Amino acid sequence: MVSFAATSFGFYHQAAPRPAPAEELGVALTVVVPGVVVRTDRGTPIEVRRLSAAVAPGEVPDGYTGRLILAGGRNALSNCHGWVFTEGEFCVDGKSVDNILRENGYAEVVDPQPSDLIVYRDGDGVPNHTGLVQAIGRNGFVLIESKWGQLDVYWHTPADQGYADHWEYWRSTRAGHRLDVQGGN
Repeated sequence: MVSFAATSFGFYHQAAPRPAPAEELGVALTVVVPGVVVRTDRGTPIEVRRLSAAVAPGEVPDGYTGRLILAGGRNALSNCHGWVFTEGEFCVDGKSVDNILRENGYAEVVDPQPSDLIVYRDGDGVPNHTGLVQAIGRNGFVLIESKWGQLDVYWHTPADQGYADHWEYWRSTRAGHRLDVQGGN
């Protein structure tokens, strides 16, 4: 049995086959990263952290066999938001995502295209998972690539995840999604 820890700093979620909701398990294990400054395009600082522990790589969470493609990309440094906005170097708190979207010129769209973002939200409207649109197919098919907490990066449809029952797509004209990261390693 494999559980996944989806960190948005303060949250772990248990992967479960849809439509069962994600289950909160406890407090995320993250550490502050000294000497690193991360900013939006408008210069607002974004706090970043690193995961302090990782689980065994290369497994598909229970309930998702046949519904995910293991894309790899494991690291013990980032969560999903950090994988998108810092290219896997750090964790970014889900509470920072709306500010990043606003200050980096993202607009919500209804017609996703490759390289758009997908944002999942918890019951309070706070982003609890982000990913990248990798492909669009016939009849509304969308393929997402996202990092699941301390686990690997997976390819999946928007509904095949344990974070939320609804999602939004976001697009920006900027080149890439990486925030301005200065300092660190």
